Amino acid sequence: GIAYFKPSLYPEGVEKQLERGTMIPNSAGLFDALDFVIAGTKVALVRSNNAVSIFDTATGTLTDISPNQIELDPFNGLGLLADGDYVVTVSDGEEVTDGRILKLIDVSGETPALITFPNVLESEYWEMAAIDAESMRVAGLATNGDLYVFDIGNPDAAPVVIDLGFDSVATVSETAQMQLEGDYVLFHDISDIDPAVILLNLSDSTMTPFDFNATNRHTRLALNGGSFAYFLVAESADREDAGPQVRYRSAIGTVDNAPSATLAAQFDDFAFRTSSVDLGMFEQSTCLDATRMNIGYGISVCITPDGQRWFLAGNQSVDRNGDHLQMSTGGAFTDFEDPEGSTVTGSVMAADVKCSSTTVVFRAQRSVPDSNCLTDDHEYIGFIQLDRLAD
Repeated sequence: GIAYFKPSLYPEGVEKQLERGTMIPNSAGLFDALDFVIAGTKVALVRSNNAVSIFDTATGTLTDISPNQIELDPFNGLGLLADGDYVVTVSDGEEVTDGRILKLIDVSGETPALITFPNVLESEYWEMAAIDAESMRVAGLATNGDLYVFDIGNPDAAPVVIDLGFDSVATVSETAQMQLEGDYVLFHDISDIDPAVILLNLSDSTMTPFDFNATNRHTRLALNGGSFAYFLVAESADREDAGPQVRYRSAIGTVDNAPSATLAAQFDDFAFRTSSVDLGMFEQSTCLDATRMNIGYGISVCITPDGQRWFLAGNQSVDRNGDHLQMSTGGAFTDFEDPEGSTVTGSVMAADVKCSSTTVVFRAQRSVPDSNCLTDDHEYIGFIQLDRLAD
């Protein structure tokens, strides 16, 4: 099932009292536990028939949206995204009554309201959508390779059309969510053998490839507060292949300085912190593989809305050796000392990091000694309240 909690209800000094979140009723049977987004105090959930429901955490009310209005395209893995009080969706055009594929759910009121955008191509459809609530824009990537930018306040108006210079959507990565903020869109260009990250300026339609490319078409992108982040894969030293996850070298900066980026240093290993985990007869350095713990390497990335802090972590299950929670304020990344001493590295180990204006949340890990170097690793939800975070 799906649970939620509010970090603001847990003041400093009582973190360990938080045992579990509040379960959304019947969520284990009704909704996909891996496909949901948060919009304000509402949660958008996906039903087994690809319809969408909105749960209000303040009132406990669940509102189902008819599949005749929204039925997510099952072949589009990037069809649900939230920003502010809006949830943007990409439906299966053959299933919804009005035939409109790109729709927005406004959850600011007691009852969710739909905003629909016209289809711009008769025989084509939307591959991906992005939203920026502050600038009131929704961008849709069509299968002809063009980007269409709509005004949320005037959804039926003709969109701004950006010719990306490609013949089809196959030249824009569909496996990494493009990012929209203000006048900028960040996406993977896969038209060449070596994919590159492109910064598109909507105000003049200019496309800027970064000086430090290439990348991997599947790696995540971040754009927030005028700052960006992507992962570099220009040579073999930019990736760590050991272990269950592949980690990549980060590149960060501000859109004003594009195409420049600040790269993590290669071969800058983490120093082990003191751990309270009993590894038996073995030393800590014997039980950990230091060669795959480079500072500034990760898989998931997020930026706080003020653009001042970048966070890195792993993906999916936390790897006890290499998935460090890391933070940068524009320079080198640093890890966090584990306040409980319950990780093998002595650092906070994390995956799937997400940022908001008040909170950074992630999968956290605690390790319990088993025998010698072996441990039983357990995952929890960890979070940082940014107003408590010292620089």
